[in-house]
Amino acid sequence: MSTTVALIVSASRPDVLAVLAADETATIDEHGVTQWGPDGAPRRITPRTVYPDPELVEVTVAEVVPADRLSWVDGALVIAASPKLPVPDRVSPLAARLALRRAGLLGAVEAALAQPTTPEEYRIAWEYATELHRTDAMVHAVGTLIGLSEEAVDDLFRAAASGP
Repeated sequence: MSTTVALIVSASRPDVLAVLAADETATIDEHGVTQWGPDGAPRRITPRTVYPDPELVEVTVAEVVPADRLSWVDGALVIAASPKLPVPDRVSPLAARLALRRAGLLGAVEAALAQPTTPEEYRIAWEYATELHRTDAMVHAVGTLIGLSEEAVDDLFRAAASGP
């Protein structure tokens, strides 16, 4: 089950106002915040007096998270971090290039591979490999050349494996 966390946004700070079911929405007006069900009927109303900030202007969705990541700690809603996906041991060159492009790193990788000191085998592998393996020396060397940590390279492999 997914749950949406709605935030109240004011000039001073965002506060968690309500936890909405995945099929609910929320609106704000002079009366306060109203949570609406999928049938269009109001479910709960939080009076504006709870949040009297005159600059209270909107309700925004922070993110959609699984319900098991939500908990209340000392009266505050806490969203647990998403567990990281395992690092894939290989990705396609297309997926790798797209992930690098989205991260703004494709040009840096291509420039690193074009350096005369870069082994020719790395350039051949980049151009013709049908898979890029996370443990390949080329992956490690190029990551180091462009200043990426091992964790950053892992994240790029995760991004490549997750698709466009």
